[in-house]
Amino acid sequence: MSIEIDSTRFEKYRVGATQGYYDKIARVFIAEKTLKILFDEVKPSYKPIDTNDIVNSQRRVLNNLESDSLDNDTYAQIFLMHLSHSYLLKNSNKNDVFVILYIDLVGSTALAATISIEMVAKLVRTFCQEMSIIISRFGGYVLKYAGDAVIAFFPPNPDLINTCANTIECSYSMMYIIERSINDMLFQKNLPKIKARISIDAGYNQIIVLGSEPDLLGHVISRAAKIMSKAKPNQIVIGEEVYKNLDDMHKRKFQSEGSYKLHESGEEYPLYTSIYDQ
Repeated sequence: MSIEIDSTRFEKYRVGATQGYYDKIARVFIAEKTLKILFDEVKPSYKPIDTNDIVNSQRRVLNNLESDSLDNDTYAQIFLMHLSHSYLLKNSNKNDVFVILYIDLVGSTALAATISIEMVAKLVRTFCQEMSIIISRFGGYVLKYAGDAVIAFFPPNPDLINTCANTIECSYSMMYIIERSINDMLFQKNLPKIKARISIDAGYNQIIVLGSEPDLLGHVISRAAKIMSKAKPNQIVIGEEVYKNLDDMHKRKFQSEGSYKLHESGEEYPLYTSIYDQ
């Protein structure tokens, strides 16, 4: 995964004494310093979350919670969707094995009974932003946002075995950021803590372009969504195609959780859940 300035979208621009770029699609000016910070936050590192990551995440979370804006997406989300679309367009019609990850916020509808709908919107936006950044840090791409869920894909890098292990590490980092960053900041604001569920599966997907919008086509995407029901709040569920490609260290983090009946073949597809709640 590479991150670079796309000259067809970003135009060098100056506002007063501030040098930066004008995003011609989002129609916003981004200071060069701000864009550099964003690059540093989203560039792949494939490393466990450290103290600096937590501090940066807490800063972003507080900014979102205290913001007066009710926009659906932060600029980090907009930028990461740009990177995703760029990758898909460059690889149009490619058919390959991708690891698909779903993460959704548990009980977001019920939150509206205890806090304002405006604050719920901020919570969802914050959640989607932080999860998107973690996905990028582990070499994945945001495919799309679906309400309070984020759908991501991880291309083989350099192979499926490595990518499966990397996606598992990404999922645990997501849970860690939720607890140590988002929930800590929510507690400071006397707001209810959040929980999430994650599902991960792998299989062949075709990159397609419908109009100007690229997408992935393959049954593994819907399968990854459907197996989510096997996960409890703060738990991760993975399919057999992921589990069989894990090393022993990663396999020990999961236990058998029954199976899912494949609609395409009628076969029972083994599933596994994380052994302990985060």
